[in-house]
Parts: sequence; structure tokens; C-alpha cells
Amino acid sequence: MKFLIGNEQVFLGFLDSIKKEDKIAILTHTDLDGIASSIFLEKILESKGLKVSFLDFFGYKPGMLDDLSIKLNKKNITKVFLTDLNVDGNDLVGFEKLRKNFNILLIDHHPPNPNLETHVNIIKNHSEDCSAWVLYNFAKKFFNICEWNWLVCAAMVEEWSFKDNDNLEFLKSKCKDIKDEDPFDSEPGRISEEISYALKFNKDAKKIYNSIKKNDMKEIKRTSAIVSKEIDKNIAKFKENAEYYKDKNLYFYYGKPKFDIGNIVATKLSKQNKGIYCYASNIDNKRIRISFRNNLGEEDVSEIVKNGIKGLEDAEGGGHKRASALSIRTQDLEKFKENTLK
Repeated sequence: MKFLIGNEQVFLGFLDSIKKEDKIAILTHTDLDGIASSIFLEKILESKGLKVSFLDFFGYKPGMLDDLSIKLNKKNITKVFLTDLNVDGNDLVGFEKLRKNFNILLIDHHPPNPNLETHVNIIKNHSEDCSAWVLYNFAKKFFNICEWNWLVCAAMVEEWSFKDNDNLEFLKSKCKDIKDEDPFDSEPGRISEEISYALKFNKDAKKIYNSIKKNDMKEIKRTSAIVSKEIDKNIAKFKENAEYYKDKNLYFYYGKPKFDIGNIVATKLSKQNKGIYCYASNIDNKRIRISFRNNLGEEDVSEIVKNGIKGLEDAEGGGHKRASALSIRTQDLEKFKENTLK
């Protein structure tokens, strides 16, 4: 693993600071990496005789930490773990405010915000070292993690962790059908797809979390099949109707899917051909979400997103080199496209 901020000792130090009387919260992302991270973390805490008092899942959005202090105070929370949430990228003000009031440890693999007030109790890894992979490695000191190999491998494939050679070798050592040319065409790839699709169908991430903890995939498989059909329909619509900007090799499509699948559609298309794929859809009648993917090219889509939202009111965005997303006001779509295509 490659640490940008902090290291394993920061994690161990924070863990040792927790007393039996502390009330612990885990706040994590509503995707496979976030769910797997929270499972590994909860298992670590259980191995030390510690119980999680509050578990919640968050999507990336402006003000994502609003009103969180009220919830935590109601639960008398004293220790907080944040995993895979990119809070310093999406809600720096809220994050700084929150950690003034609570004892927090952040574990994350999104780029660090240079405006962070301090790096105390922050662990940041390279993008390829997803949060589930980090906590899987931390967990080795506390219990036999091998029974969860299937889950960490699925999360690593989902997060493109195989772009790091060491991570790819780990995946190959655990999954014999992992191939250099397409790691998604494997058992971990199929598992990650099923879980990701099920999360689009059932927005209650805690239900998916509970199913995964019990290794009960029946409902996950059922709902993922429904979402899969919708994804196929939208891929066909994207290919037929997307705007193409040749000088940027960029495809832009505004869709109206039944589920929030824009990121999946863009990812699948980007894995097939070089180019930047953008899928926009309504969050509600006031805001739009746009997902960017560029999995076969070298252009950094997180930089494109940053430039695109410059000067736009109430706009938020960020992510990784190959995968990034943003939300803007509906009225700002044309201005965003203008910024992006400069």
C-alpha cells in the first residue's frame, strides 16, 4: 500500500485510544468499497470487544455532513470512523466543523484537499489502494481475514485497484480467473457488478450491507438482474444519441434512466473504447448529476470536472483520474458544458 497521509500506526493509535465506555460510529460511502470497508472495520472492533453504536451510509453531495452533529450527539457518540467518503473533497467546511466536535479518524483513497487544516487522524492512500484494501490489510493483525478474500477482491476490481501491479498480483494469487486484459471478466468482477447493481435498485445500503455480512446473495442477484436490463437499454440509447466532441474525444449524453445508473453506463462504454464518456441525469427537478469515465485514456477526468464547475454556484465535484462525478444546478448545464469544452 502507498500512503499519502498517515499510515497504519495512525490507525492503531486511534484504535488504542478507544475505551470501553466510548460510543463508536462508522460513517461510510454507499458503494461496494464503503460497505466492505465498514464490514472489515466492524470486525476489527469486535475482535477488541468493542461495539458499533451507529452505522450510516452517505452519497457524495454538497453539504453531505449537514446535521450530522445532531445525529451523533443524540447517540452520545464519542469516536467516529469515516471510510471512503471523500469528505475533504465534497464538504471540507462540514468536515472541519465535525472534527472540532468529535474525535474522528478518516480513512480514504481520494486525493487530499490541500486546504485541510491539519493531517492529524487522517489516512489517505493512492487511488488504487481502495479503502476496503487498506482495512483488509489492517485487519490481519486482529482476526483471520481470509474468509473475506472474496469481498476485498470484488471491491478492488470495482475500484480498479488492479492498475497497481502489486494489487494485481494479490488479486491473481486469490482469484485464478483474474486476467491482465480484463480483470472484470472474473468471479470478483461478477460479484462487484451484482452488488453495484443491487445498490442502484435498493437505495438502503444497510440492507445490502447486512446481506453481504451474512454472505446471502439471493436478493442481490434478483435485483441486480432487473437493473442490468435497464443498463443495457441505456447503453444502446447512449450510443445512438450522445453528442460527440471530436477535438476532446468526448461523448455527452443526457438520459432519464429508471435507476441512478449513469456512472455504470459511462464505465462500461469507457472500458470498450478510448474516449471520455459523460452521462448526465436529473437528481431532482433542480439538480443534475454527471458521471465522467476515461478508463482507456490518459486524460484526468477529475481535472476536467474541477475546471467545468469553476464559477458555478452550488456546484460540487471530484473523484479520480479515470472516474469522477459532479452535481450542478439544472440551469447551469450549458455553462458547465461550455467550461468543459474550452
